[in-house]
Amino acid sequence: MPGVPARKGSPPARAAGRAKVRGVAQDSLTIAELLARCGVEDPLSVAQARTALDAVKLTNPNRDRVSVGKLERIRDALHAQFFLHCPSAACQAMAAGRTGLVVRKDACTACGGSNTRRAVQDALEACARAGIRKICVVGGSPAVREELQRMVGAQIRLTLVEGTQTPSLMQARAHVRGHDLVVILGASELNHKLSNTYEAHKADGHILTVSKRGVESIAEGLAHHARQRAGR
Repeated sequence: MPGVPARKGSPPARAAGRAKVRGVAQDSLTIAELLARCGVEDPLSVAQARTALDAVKLTNPNRDRVSVGKLERIRDALHAQFFLHCPSAACQAMAAGRTGLVVRKDACTACGGSNTRRAVQDALEACARAGIRKICVVGGSPAVREELQRMVGAQIRLTLVEGTQTPSLMQARAHVRGHDLVVILGASELNHKLSNTYEAHKADGHILTVSKRGVESIAEGLAHHARQRAGR
């Protein structure tokens, strides 16, 4: 009837209540769900992560839910306190003394689910220990050189020499003497007169020949060489 106020619990009031409940559900997750978004699903890892997050007060030990808005802060906290690695033994070995936390492959700091990325990360760490900071790469397709440059980033100064160019004794000598290592990609687009020109200067520095194709193989050969130089 006109002028009669809606009773408590009427359909409009109940609908508003349901919308509020739905809003809360959308703005929060269980801690297990949020950790799964960070790649943490193994039960032991979940318990380990939860203890660490409780300690820095990003989660409450008496509550099972957390705001979705804390996702990035929680992800940053996990990376600060742990080395996140997949179950792979090779990735676990890269923890290098840090406390490890087992995560899904796509969240792995070492490989991100990619064997190539894991191999490159392994090579970068081995080179850092061996003091290899400047590398000249001779040969390789444009795609390989581009991928290598992108994956190495600024951690190593790369000089990339197109394998089909005319050899120069002066350039080869300067590259061998001016870099910590020259890597010759033997199974690639390579003028063998060019590779021979670099090989002729072995006495002037360190030269590594990689006979397999692909960035993963290059990284594996580089890591092996670096470990030998570092005496490991």
